[in-house]
Amino acid sequence: MGIRGSLAMLGLAGLLLAGCTDAGGDPGPSTSVTEDHGDGTTGPAVETTPPDETTEPGETTEPVTADPGTGRCSDPIASVPTRAVGEAPLLLQFTGLVAVGSQGASRWVDVVLYADGTAARYNGGFADPWKYASQRQLATEVSEHEDLGAEVAFGGYLDCDLDGLMAALAGFERDNAVFGTPLVPDAANTEMVLFGDDGAEEFVWDVYSLGLERDAAGVVVDGLDADQVAARDALSAFGSMLLNSVVDSENLTVDRIEVLAPYAITDAEVTWPGPPITDVLHDGCGVLEGADAERIWDQVQAETPIADPNAGVFLRVLTPQVEPCVVHQ
Repeated sequence: MGIRGSLAMLGLAGLLLAGCTDAGGDPGPSTSVTEDHGDGTTGPAVETTPPDETTEPGETTEPVTADPGTGRCSDPIASVPTRAVGEAPLLLQFTGLVAVGSQGASRWVDVVLYADGTAARYNGGFADPWKYASQRQLATEVSEHEDLGAEVAFGGYLDCDLDGLMAALAGFERDNAVFGTPLVPDAANTEMVLFGDDGAEEFVWDVYSLGLERDAAGVVVDGLDADQVAARDALSAFGSMLLNSVVDSENLTVDRIEVLAPYAITDAEVTWPGPPITDVLHDGCGVLEGADAERIWDQVQAETPIADPNAGVFLRVLTPQVEPCVVHQ
């Protein structure tokens, strides 16, 4: 049985080079000084060539974990990235609910990480993240969760050692079956997407009802065994650490918004200062860009509904390089 959701150690083997002869095979200069060899004999002192200083001893990269006191990375980065957010290739994207306690408490995570350590974080004041999580973002009603704050897209960096972060990812088994399927109706899928060097998706962890493994009394719901609960808790802990470890440095300009309307809709049901929604949607999804996105974002921040709440229109801020309307099966 493989590692089930726990963070594993990833060792990188190395060599320590010691004495050698010179290019001609000469063992080097000798001396008349004698020394005790430790076996009852004496003889010329043996000289050794010092190790090659350009060769480093073997190093071990340990996976980052959450500091118990802060929830942030236990192994922070040595220097702050200086490039603009989104200039480097995508590295990781985490979107969805995670568990934050043993009493059924959950929170929403939406973090995009780039290969240079810069990061984007979306703080959504959506009306009900449990209800709308399957639509992956913003509802069309005024927020009822004051602790979530206003709609803001932050840019900054992840205060984590990236090598350690990748080592942590190596500890998650790439088999979504290990996370199980709890008997929770109408829940959403949480996604963590890993990107390769070419910017293409390398693997998607797609977990149903993550963060809803326990009821309000802390009792595990039906349908999960102990290994599956442990795997889900480890993924939740990783997602929560990502969110806690983003250091916000700026508000990002919102110039692309994904629009999702999975049900039949008419233009009259939408009250945004933009084009007719039927012109925007293609197979239930579309993108607003530039001035249209900025105007609608202003309306969202003002907590003015963009549509009839029963219409089923949902918005998602697209940070740099994130592709819209991607569906993982």
